[in-house]
Amino acid sequence: KKHCTSSTKTLCNKLKKVYASYKWQGDPCKNIKWRVYGETKNKNPLIYTKIGSGSNTTLILGGVHADELTPMHLAFKFAQRLSQQKTDIHKLKNISFIIAPLVSPDGLFKNKPLRTNGLVDPNRNFLTRDWYKKYPKKNTLKTRRYFPGFFPKTEKETIFQEYLVKKYKVKKIITIHAPL
Repeated sequence: KKHCTSSTKTLCNKLKKVYASYKWQGDPCKNIKWRVYGETKNKNPLIYTKIGSGSNTTLILGGVHADELTPMHLAFKFAQRLSQQKTDIHKLKNISFIIAPLVSPDGLFKNKPLRTNGLVDPNRNFLTRDWYKKYPKKNTLKTRRYFPGFFPKTEKETIFQEYLVKKYKVKKIITIHAPL
């Protein structure tokens, strides 16, 4: 875990361009103390912020599927809103929020945003009891949008989400998605 780095600044600058291309207002990273947990295959940092200090922790995930743009935008807005109300949150002594607004940055920074991180759907890469039975292991044109990987828990985005859950002993998870 690191705080703001040059890679975070680079990511935030790329996000400003994405915001401008969709005519969204504001700077998505403004006034947020980002923490970093590793990098993606394309060297984009996996960012999150922690707001509050209580043990009743809610994890908010956006941009798990990078082609679902509104969840990412909403998660950045939520992080900004909560960080502006930080003193009010600290009054609620038992509450904290972990916000990871862009779980799959590699998928976002393509010519056209992808559901995957470039190859794998990070939402289907978690090791579940039925993973080996449930998912086809062929990356075909038909299965590409939902490709779970050749093995579970291989993607940095999946490991990142699991790290947040375990490190902060998350009680609730809100993962924001959008229909296309």
